[in-house]
Amino acid sequence: MTNKTKFFANIINEIDIKAERVLAELNVSQEEKSKVNSSRNLFISTLKQIKLENKTDSGLNMFCYFIPNEMKEHMSEISMETKCYFKFDNKLGKLVLFNQFIKPEVFDDVCDVINENVKLNDRDFHSFQDYAKCVVMVKILDEKFKESTPIIDMSDLTQNSLTTLNISSHKFNDILSEDFEFLPYFINFFSNFKNLIDLEFRESKIEILTSNCFLGLSNLRILSISNARLKHFDKDAFVDLKNLKKLSLPHNFLCEIKSEMLNGLENLEELNLSENELRKINFKGMKNLKNLDLSNNKWKINVDSNCFENCSQIRILCLQNSLIGTLPPNVFNDSKYLSYLNLKGNTLDNFDFLIHLNYLEFLNISCKTNFSYKLLNDIIFKSLKYLVIETERVGVFGENLNNLQALEINGVSNFEGGSLKNLKSLEFLALNIQNDSIIEQLDETFFIGLNNLKYLAIKTWSFGHSSIEKFRNKENLFLSLFVKSSENLKSQTFYDDDDVSYSLVTEIKTIESEIFFVEKILHVSKDVRDEIFKFKTFNPRMDKILDDFVFLNR
Repeated sequence: MTNKTKFFANIINEIDIKAERVLAELNVSQEEKSKVNSSRNLFISTLKQIKLENKTDSGLNMFCYFIPNEMKEHMSEISMETKCYFKFDNKLGKLVLFNQFIKPEVFDDVCDVINENVKLNDRDFHSFQDYAKCVVMVKILDEKFKESTPIIDMSDLTQNSLTTLNISSHKFNDILSEDFEFLPYFINFFSNFKNLIDLEFRESKIEILTSNCFLGLSNLRILSISNARLKHFDKDAFVDLKNLKKLSLPHNFLCEIKSEMLNGLENLEELNLSENELRKINFKGMKNLKNLDLSNNKWKINVDSNCFENCSQIRILCLQNSLIGTLPPNVFNDSKYLSYLNLKGNTLDNFDFLIHLNYLEFLNISCKTNFSYKLLNDIIFKSLKYLVIETERVGVFGENLNNLQALEINGVSNFEGGSLKNLKSLEFLALNIQNDSIIEQLDETFFIGLNNLKYLAIKTWSFGHSSIEKFRNKENLFLSLFVKSSENLKSQTFYDDDDVSYSLVTEIKTIESEIFFVEKILHVSKDVRDEIFKFKTFNPRMDKILDDFVFLNR
């Protein structure tokens, strides 16, 4: 018996066995039995016809595989792992036609996923390519099952397409360029995988991306490899990703980013490298990059003066909690249109680099260092609307900040009279004081010049039994800062447990909440607003009084 004859004989035998098993079941109706026999005859006649069309014994031009219906009645028809929906239209199963040979063990895994007898990540695949084949076949078959036909023809590539491919596995250490070579034989590529726009790997063991490993994915828009073991990628790893807009590599072990490692990403707009172990970085020449996240880095990052050379489009830069000690004065010479800069939690020894950033809308320099009012007041901030600083002494803010709408000051221990007199546009003020006794220093001289306040919050994490009384004694002062005729004026003092710390808060407002202010009142661009919502913690208990709050209303 030739290999071709044996191949078809085995499929026919499998179909016959399954059909006889179904027909022998007591609860199968006559109509269902007729349907099973009809499907069996159709399958076998199709197999015989395909066998005739394969004219030589040297090889097969068409391959057939049988998916038996083993789905139990009580089982859900939704695969939560693959987010696919499978429903058989008969009790026998489906016949699938391919133009490529599929390893029997790989197709067995596909059948088990469809019948919900196994999860993909529970199986030990021989290679990443076998695993990826299984994922792709399941996704394509998910669409084909919706057609409710007993025979699924996957040999016509023009009818096969994918727009999203999510590969999540923790069993493979690296991705090789040949791992995706099978794709043109499954999908309508027309020489490349032109339909795929979003590719995601989560919780994998990927350590290295080799050169050309994404070759053929030229229309990919989003690529994400998160919570993996990624340590390095070759300089040509992203070649052919000329249309990639967003690259996310958070929660990995990357130590260095060189500009040549980003070859092929000339149109990249958003890059997320947060939660890595970066020591050296350089993004020179990334002329279309708009959003860069380097936050929460585990090692001290060394930033050279040419780090952002020719990055003229960058608007959002997140550097918080990245152990940065120094930023060169000219580091942002080519990025003067930066709109959002977050430097919270670093140990910066100077702020000279701010001189070139006249178009900032949001600035967080709540750093573990000595804050310089002189430098801040010497910079022309044309567009700054939201400022966050950390300082023990609140000094006088200059007239250069007269467009500022929101101010947060952390770590306060004393106040200077007239500190806010030049902030004519200030509508939002949040003071985080070191302990409850500091609130007693506050008097009307500190608030001179504030005429448009809509939201005031004073918070401390260090308080005692008399703290509520201390806050209550200042309530009339706080209320006097707001328009008396406002019907929406609310005052409340409460203990706040945000699951991280326990604090005492006094809040006076004429608006619904902090969130309302940022969303409806703050005059910033959409990108900046989205970033504020992304990184700022809005405690829901600040927006709704709960039963366990101790509070007073005016």
